[in-house]
Amino acid sequence: MFVLKPEQLTVLGERSFAQRFREVLVEAYPARAGRIPPSELEAQILKQARNAEEYGLLSEQPVATFVMTAWLLGPDFDEKIPAVQEQLSSNRLTENEKAEWLERFSVLLLQTLEKR
Repeated sequence: MFVLKPEQLTVLGERSFAQRFREVLVEAYPARAGRIPPSELEAQILKQARNAEEYGLLSEQPVATFVMTAWLLGPDFDEKIPAVQEQLSSNRLTENEKAEWLERFSVLLLQTLEKR
């Protein structure tokens, strides 16, 4: 019988997430994401997924929100924008509340920049 250890399942889950998210990025942003080799893009996605975990974002949807925000605002957006770091570090918010806040913040920021 073939048995997977918990850490093996984690690695498989991470790889699956990275592959699926890479496909999303390539479809949505072909000019930018399509120029990055798949393995490099997946490594970037996994790095951001691990960054999300540091803020307590563990479920797929909140992690995906964090990864997409990093794609749109830059890989160190969480360190460069104090309000983002404050909200993501909050112990008062659930991971879903953090992801919802992050999504609202990103949309508002991008809309504001678009108007300029």
